[in-house]
Amino acid sequence: DWAEGTARPLFDFSGSSSTGLVWNGDYLIIRNMRISGQYTSGLLTLDDNCHAVNCYVQNTYTTGGAIYVGFYGTLYDCECVSDTYTATYGDGHLCLLNCYMHDSGSGTVCTSGVKIIGCIFDTCTTGISISSDSGVSIINNTIYNCTAGVLFFNSQGIFMLNNTIDTCTDGFIANYSDVPQTGGIVLDYNNWYNNTRDMSWDNGSTENNSSKGSNALNVDPGFTDAPNGNFTLQTDSALINAGFAIRLGVT
Repeated sequence: DWAEGTARPLFDFSGSSSTGLVWNGDYLIIRNMRISGQYTSGLLTLDDNCHAVNCYVQNTYTTGGAIYVGFYGTLYDCECVSDTYTATYGDGHLCLLNCYMHDSGSGTVCTSGVKIIGCIFDTCTTGISISSDSGVSIINNTIYNCTAGVLFFNSQGIFMLNNTIDTCTDGFIANYSDVPQTGGIVLDYNNWYNNTRDMSWDNGSTENNSSKGSNALNVDPGFTDAPNGNFTLQTDSALINAGFAIRLGVT
């Protein structure tokens, strides 16, 4: 029931850029699929309130994304790759849980109300891009080797906790034409390590780290083998028990 790798059934769209896998209907659940090929839009497209679970989706077309999800959609345990464009993108209130976005133009592009929890964004031009910032929660993620780790086009309604931002050119960019905004921003317990700049403002022109929070970290995460996609923590990692315990018993 929980297929892995090539054991998932393959939907092969490699021969054309004019066709993708489109589910026209709300409240659908798509599970255990492997979808590969090229399409000008989202290779897997789902309507509102739909869920994709344990799917691998890769779009090799230059302007196409891997997965598009409508309002209130959720991706669980999915691996998404778009060679030059966006791995995942969706409308408001998209929820990404335990997903792996890598080797893409953008890991995810979302609007307001998004929740991104327990995901990995590896080697993307932009890891997380939020075009409308109201009600954004980014919790327990790893963002590694991205040109821009997290990109906001405003600076309100941000909750960013327990993330590791490692080896990025800019860990956090607020595409905002004024001084750093303090209203509506909650950032704390994030680990900022080995980035060229941790936090920058004014469209990325000014570095200002004043909004990191009093419990911000700057330690080597101790990944097992990050360059080859293994982001498990070694037993002596300084991050173990260093975050904020959101739920009793969780470290």
